Amino acid sequence: MPQRIAPIRFQSFFVWRRTPRSSSRPHRARLARTIASDTPPVTRDRGDKVTTIPQYPIGAMPLPAIEPTADPLETKRCEWAGDDPLMRDYHDREWGVPLHGDRELFELLTLEGAQAGLSWRTILTRREGYRAAFDGFEIERIATYDDDERERLRSDERIIRNRAKIAATVTNARATLALRAEGTSLDALLWEFAGGTPAPNAFTALGKLPTETERSRAMSKELHRHGFSFVGPTICYAFMQAAGMVNGHVTSCFRYAEIDNGT
Repeated sequence: MPQRIAPIRFQSFFVWRRTPRSSSRPHRARLARTIASDTPPVTRDRGDKVTTIPQYPIGAMPLPAIEPTADPLETKRCEWAGDDPLMRDYHDREWGVPLHGDRELFELLTLEGAQAGLSWRTILTRREGYRAAFDGFEIERIATYDDDERERLRSDERIIRNRAKIAATVTNARATLALRAEGTSLDALLWEFAGGTPAPNAFTALGKLPTETERSRAMSKELHRHGFSFVGPTICYAFMQAAGMVNGHVTSCFRYAEIDNGT
């Protein structure tokens, strides 16, 4: 049975002095510092653990550190970034930056499709889980997934376990390989709808941004023609914004001008 520790009692004391009221505060502060420096710490032995507890007289307990106040001149961002550090970092570093490469674009297209009916934060917090579950988004590997692999994914809590969305990822991997067999690539097909460079926009508020455009509808139609799924016009427009095919930042956002300038 562990040894019981007797409670530590503090002895109250009074200090009488004939000093003017205006000078009492400095005097008390000096007194507290003197007593604190002369008061040895107490060591408690709990058998397998020794704890040293500093002793402070009443009124001399050190104050907790004060957190610095936020910068009042806060950087202006798109409203959807909010106060979440994860969302802000994604907004500042990735969203709207031109993205190339079949594997990179395939990953983003998969995640945008998985977002359907959900928030982007829900997907972003699972991105590393998706990468692990889908073999680093290696298109050739995913294209070989059979029914057993799909059932494995259905029980993987790191991803959105929607049967149709999982099946669409496998279907889209096979469609991407079919594009290569035709002598083209997913990168070339998708960037064709942006004209090779990010399309300019000048929206002043989040509510003014469209959910789909003529270009996203054309992209959706072409992807469907090549056998892709979960690539509706709304998903395609969100994908185009994220992949930097169109500047989706509002004009007051600090990233708007940077994206326009190619930085």
